[in-house]
This record gives sequence, C-alpha cells and structure tokens, in this order.
Amino acid sequence: MQPDDDPIKLGEATDQDEDPMEQMDPLGPSKTKRKTRQRRQVGKAPRPIRHTCPVPSCKGQAVNILTHMKQVHPTIPKWKDETMVRKAKRELASEVKRVYPKYVCSLCKKPQTRIDIYLKKTNRLAKGSAEYQDAKSAATILVDKDSKKQFSEISHVLDEFNDYLSSFTGGNIVEHVVKAHVQRVNTILQMIETPPTVKTIQRLEEIGEKAGVVSELEKKSLKSSTIVMYLWSVEKFIEFMEISCQHLYQGSLEKLKQVIGNVKKAVQKDVKKAELEAKIAEHSSEIPMQYIRKYHDSAAANNAVKCLEPDRIITEAAFINVRNHLMLSAILINARRAGDIMNMTVEELRSPLTDDDGNNIILVKVHKTRATLVCRINLHGHLYKQYQLFVDNVRPFVPNPVGNVFTSRTGQTLTNSAFNKSINEAWKTSKEK
Repeated sequence: MQPDDDPIKLGEATDQDEDPMEQMDPLGPSKTKRKTRQRRQVGKAPRPIRHTCPVPSCKGQAVNILTHMKQVHPTIPKWKDETMVRKAKRELASEVKRVYPKYVCSLCKKPQTRIDIYLKKTNRLAKGSAEYQDAKSAATILVDKDSKKQFSEISHVLDEFNDYLSSFTGGNIVEHVVKAHVQRVNTILQMIETPPTVKTIQRLEEIGEKAGVVSELEKKSLKSSTIVMYLWSVEKFIEFMEISCQHLYQGSLEKLKQVIGNVKKAVQKDVKKAELEAKIAEHSSEIPMQYIRKYHDSAAANNAVKCLEPDRIITEAAFINVRNHLMLSAILINARRAGDIMNMTVEELRSPLTDDDGNNIILVKVHKTRATLVCRINLHGHLYKQYQLFVDNVRPFVPNPVGNVFTSRTGQTLTNSAFNKSINEAWKTSKEK
C-alpha cells in the first residue's frame, strides 16, 4: 500500500473538513465550528438535547424551548422577560420530573397536591395521629397522572384557575390580582346559574346575549369600565381552559373567545362615549351669574382692589390675592385657556387694540393654537385699569420677575397647575356662605 493510500483513522481531520473560505480567512474558523471540529477529533458528536414543552396541552419538543414558546405559544405572557427566561431554564434543566396526583382533602374539600404537608400545616394535624391517618386515607384522588382533570364542583375549577394564574405558564400574576380574577369569574357564573356547577361553564356564550350577564352587571350600577374588567377575567378563564382544561368546554373555545371579545369591544365603546359626554358637559357648563356677582362682592375681591391703590404696603399674601383676583376676572370674562392669560406679557399689555365699544383687546403671541388662530384677551375699561395698576404698583414687589404679567412669588413663570390652583382658591370665596 502506498503512503498516499493510508486509511483515514477515526478522529483525524481531513482536507474535506476544511472550508475553502476559512482557508482564505486570516482569522480562522468561528468558535462554534472550532468546537464542532474538536468533537469530531475525539470521535464524539453528541446530539442536542430536546426539551418537552411545559404547556400541558402541547406535546411538542424542541432544542431551544424559548424559541418554541415564542413561535408556537405567543399568547403566554412574560416569555420575553429575563427573569422568566432564567426561571424557564431552571425548570427545563432537569430531564426527569416527578408528577404528583391531586387529592381532595376530606376536611375542607379543596384539591391539594401534597396532602400530607397540607394536613400538617393547614389543618394542624400531627403526623402519625389517628386523625391524621383517617384524613389522609379519606382523601380521594382528583387528578390521575395520565388522565384528564375531572372536577366534581365548580370550586375545584376555580381553585385550579387560581393556581394557573399564579403559575409560570399563567404569567405569575400578583396574588391580589389573581383573587380579583377568580372572584369576577365566580360572579359571572353565579349570574348565569345559581348555584353554579361545572356544567354552567357550557353556558358562557350567554354573555353575548342582549338580556344576559352584561345587562345584569349594569343593573348593579357598575360602570362600563368595571364591566370591561369582568370580561377581561372571563378571557383569562378561557385562556386557562385552552391551555390546561380544554375538556371543560365542549364547544369551540375560539368561537367563545370571539363572542367575549365582541362584547368587550361594545362595552369599551360605551366607556369612550361616557367619557366624551362627561367632557362635553364639563366644557359646556355655564357659571350662574349669581356666583359671579357673589365673588365680586366678596371680601377677598374687595381687598384685592384696595391693594391696587398707590402707596400701599404690599405683602406676599396681598400680592397673591391681587394676582389671583385679576387672573380669575379675566377667565370669567373671556372663558379662555389658562395658558392664554398666563403667557400674557407686560409688553403685550401696554400695546392693546381698541374695539368699537372701547374695550382693550390684548393679542397674546404664545398660546396653544398660535399656529392657526389668534388669541385675543378682552379687558374692558375698568379691568384694564386694574391690570395697569397691578403692573405699576403690585408687581414690583417680586424681585427680578420674568416678562409675563403674572408670575410666581419668586418671579418665575407660572405652571398650568399653579395657575389653576390659584384661580380655584380665589373662586372658593364665591361659594362661601
């Protein structure tokens, strides 16, 4: 046999394993390819481990279980969260997992996985006592390890729903939110049938009827936003059946999901409509003239007018009182936004326009709608004189004020919240008895 015809020994690299592009690459092969080549050299190329999907209703297996979850089960929340990903890796690390059947406690009739621990901690029974042995032997199996979950009472279903929401698959929801979801679903089932049973779940489609659950919730004087929360809990319950207990509902869960979704959209429209009506009522409301007269006759308004006189000693309280009075007076006459009067400058005040009735019109340049509209503040002759007296006699109390007519007590520009708070404090005097 010639030297060139030597047989290839196991573990030796050949020229066929070389990639022509890698020979040209001065950096050499990538890290992954180097590791693969090392495995070939020692004669070991182990197959990647395939993990079983943690979703009970899915029997799929995948090397990268996180990618499988995102592609096949995108509705299951929190798979993109780093904490949940780390927890998933810890759960998938062990190939063999022990599965415990569930037992129904003979004392409290609740399903529990570890009935021995439950009897000791919750029911306070000493291990080895006669009561402990009797309770443990009387416990019945609720779920067999290889069979579907069968529930004899609706409370068992709700307990399982509670455990699902608290589990990793259900999203690890906070405890008080889990209790709220379970309570809302229980209320819905009670409205469908009293007392509810496991068969009541088959009638969840009645939520979509006109004289159904939604009308019963409205009779309880619940807001539309609260009814949306109830329907959201029902959607969570459908998600629980879809993932864990599909046999609980004999019909199509997809169709049921569409029915609940349509009802939820209809209720959400009512929510938006109610919010819009409330805004319209708020903006279209008129202040009775008797309240306006009462304000101008109040002690606070009279004291503010007196402080405008020359040679008056101006204190901080007097400055705030006069400022709030003038801002509120302009608001009551013009019904403008807060920013229109708040952004009025001294220069704009001193160069007004005059209409046919002799009123002074102030053109404010900086306002919300300055791109399309012109802001005009109407100050009648008496009020315009008060504004001039304020700028000449009261405003100098503030050290180094900005160019606006109304400033804070430190001379800074007022914010919207500070402006609204100031005029509300002045308006309170008109409602005092």
